[in-house]
Formats: sequence, structure tokens, C-alpha cells
Amino acid sequence: MINTLLKNNKIIEKAHNEYVKFTQDEELRELYEARLKFERDHQTLIEEAKEEGIKEGIKEGIKEGIKEGIKEGIKEGIKKKAIEDAEYMLKKNFDISDIVEITGLSKDEIEKLR
Repeated sequence: MINTLLKNNKIIEKAHNEYVKFTQDEELRELYEARLKFERDHQTLIEEAKEEGIKEGIKEGIKEGIKEGIKEGIKEGIKKKAIEDAEYMLKKNFDISDIVEITGLSKDEIEKLR
């Protein structure tokens, strides 16, 4: 079957002849295989670098997230303490302007606590 195909089509025959020469030339075959190995190794290195980059990015993201979470937690804690202090001062009949100055809360925030 292949012989018929080769006889009927000169382009296929020429390609087949080149293939036969190539596969019989050990040096060419070794160069070709070395090139394939290089390409596979190169692709593997790229994929490993991507994975490492993703892992590193996740680590950094977690660190930043923790930092931001701590900042927010501190802010919320300070705000909560200021509200508790303001509520206490309101019960003790402190002047609103004094409560504003001591707690850092706005007059409106203090009025809402009443």
C-alpha cells in the first residue's frame, strides 16, 4: 500500500525519502532527540516556575491578608472600647463635648448611643 502511495505522489515520495535518510542518520536522530529533550525540560522548568510563583503569591497574599485583618481588628477593638467608654460616660452624665474629646467619637455617634 505504501509503495503504491509513493509511486502515485512525487511529493509524498520525496518526503518519505527524506524521512528514511533522517532516521538512518544516527547523528541527525540524536540531535533531534536532544532538541526534543531540551524542549520538554524547558517546558517542565516553566511549569515548575509558574507553580512556585503561584505558591509564593498565595503565601504573600495570606501574609498581607493577616496584616490587614489585624489592622481591622485593632480598629474595631478601639472603636468598640470608645463606644463602651462613651456609654459609661453618658450614664455618668458627662458633657457630650467632653465625651467627644476623650473617645474620639463624633457627636452624632454619641447621640445615637443615648
